[in-house]
Amino acid sequence: MPKRHRKTRRDRTGKIIATPSATDHGTPEVQARRLAALGAAANLLPLSADHPVDILTARGFLTTEQNRAGRDYARTHAVVYGASAARCAALDVVHGPGLSTRSRLVAQRQLDAWTRIVDGAGRAARNAFSRYVIDGYCDAAIREVVRTPRVGGKHASPVLSLADLARIDAVARILTSIDAAPRVWVSDEEVTRAEIGEALQRVA
Repeated sequence: MPKRHRKTRRDRTGKIIATPSATDHGTPEVQARRLAALGAAANLLPLSADHPVDILTARGFLTTEQNRAGRDYARTHAVVYGASAARCAALDVVHGPGLSTRSRLVAQRQLDAWTRIVDGAGRAARNAFSRYVIDGYCDAAIREVVRTPRVGGKHASPVLSLADLARIDAVARILTSIDAAPRVWVSDEEVTRAEIGEALQRVA
């Protein structure tokens, strides 16, 4: 019986369409690091072992909806204010000349709306939100969460102080509000005015 060959897939121009390979979870060292930080969710969810919001999600402190809200805020903040190349790559962010005028207007207006939610939560909550969501800083509380192998939200680690738990809860409440907040929009007239303003700035 003749051997059957798999037919090569090609697009309309004749170029070969690459067959997607199995998911690559990295080297054994990378996988071990992810497992230590994210626990059982290391290879089940698209989470980063370096970001506190992802670590808190993997360990049961935040829901997937709260995680999505945190990522949306971090991306929008990076679009409006900029970020390092590595940070933009981690967030899958395009900013600067790569964005249309409408996209920049929407990002700025959306960030303003979300920031009002953050500011309304009080200074302590705002500082915690900035530390975990915007800066992506893993403080002593996050490092304790990583050291604790159990999963289970507030009861995952008996070593976390009440202040640590209050800080995490404050961030979770803000993220819930951001997730429930309506998305903004801009009119064609506003886009036109912005484009004219940008053109005048280039001329000046």
